[in-house]
Amino acid sequence: MFTGIVEIVGTVSELSWNDSSESGGNGVSLTIGDASKILDDCHIGDSIAVNGTCLTVTEFDKDSFKVGIAPETLKKTNLGNLVKGSKVNLERAMSIGFRFGGHFVQGHVDCTAEIVEVKPEGNSIWFTFKMKETEMMHTYTSEHNNDIKERGGYSEH
Repeated sequence: MFTGIVEIVGTVSELSWNDSSESGGNGVSLTIGDASKILDDCHIGDSIAVNGTCLTVTEFDKDSFKVGIAPETLKKTNLGNLVKGSKVNLERAMSIGFRFGGHFVQGHVDCTAEIVEVKPEGNSIWFTFKMKETEMMHTYTSEHNNDIKERGGYSEH
C-alpha cells in the first residue's frame, strides 16, 4: 500500500529487454538511480511505486535499485515508454506507525485512459479521461466509473 505522495524523483540508469522470442517473456529489467534517499531501509522483495505502479525490488545498492516489469504491466502503464535518462516518481510502501499524509493506494494498474480535455480552473486543472470501450466493460462497473470521475485526484511532480 502507498499514500500516493511522491517521495523523490529517480533516473532510469539501465533498461534491458528480456527474451523477446515468441515464447519468451518480453518483459524489462529496469535499474533506477538517484534513489539513495529511499534505499536506507530497503530489502530484496520490497515494493516501490515507480510512476505510481507497484514494483518489486530484485537488487539494490546504496544509490540504485532494480525491478522486473512484466509485459502486461508495460501495456497498461507508461513504464513501457521509459528510456535511459527518464525521470520517474518514486515512493516506498507505507510503514505502520507513521502518519499517512495521502490516500491508500495499491499501485496496481487496471488500464490506461486517454486525456481528452484539460481545463484550467483557478489554481487547479480538470482532466477528462476516456477509456477504451473494451476496458470499461471488463474492468469497471458504471458505479466505479462515477467514482473515478468524481473522486480522482492527480498531481504531477
